[in-house]
Amino acid sequence: EDDELAVVHKPAGVHSKPYRGARHLEAALPALLGPPCRSTVDALPAPSAVHRLDCRVCGLILVAKTRDAAAFLAGELAARRVTKRYRALLAGGIGGGGDPFEVREAVGGRPSLSIFKSIEATPHLQLGRLTTADLEPRTGRRHQLRLHAAALGAPILGDDLYGAPSGGGAGASLYLQSTEVRVAHPSGGGAAAVHVT
Repeated sequence: EDDELAVVHKPAGVHSKPYRGARHLEAALPALLGPPCRSTVDALPAPSAVHRLDCRVCGLILVAKTRDAAAFLAGELAARRVTKRYRALLAGGIGGGGDPFEVREAVGGRPSLSIFKSIEATPHLQLGRLTTADLEPRTGRRHQLRLHAAALGAPILGDDLYGAPSGGGAGASLYLQSTEVRVAHPSGGGAAAVHVT
């Protein structure tokens, strides 16, 4: 966190932005983050998440604290200059031999690209195999990673929408976490990069 931006960890089960009166991350941000310094003239009234994670996904979210940072980060996202990496538990094997590989599958009729990399595969009695994988969306389509995993025949565990429910019922965990965010800093002073394990 600095005077212009922060990267925060959103828990699963909480929306990123206000949604139909449900709990959302932005309501907690003023209590979690310090205000910009007094000399910051373009401070936002409250910190604002500049991108979203599905409600059931946990992990890192970029937060703007100033108008300039919000505009800059929105531009970087639109130009696809923000790197986001996720860790997922997949119900099945994906191949690749541990090397990253591309998944090109249209989402909503629009071209989409993700990079998948198998980290570890474990035998599983019911599913055959569970695969821990790193996923990197290169385009930003709704449910892109979930759809691409399902297209490989290895949906994300807990994904009751695209094929691998965990058995926990509605609202159960989706085994997908945002683990890394990299973006140029709005001040031009290098990159802001955060990685969690």
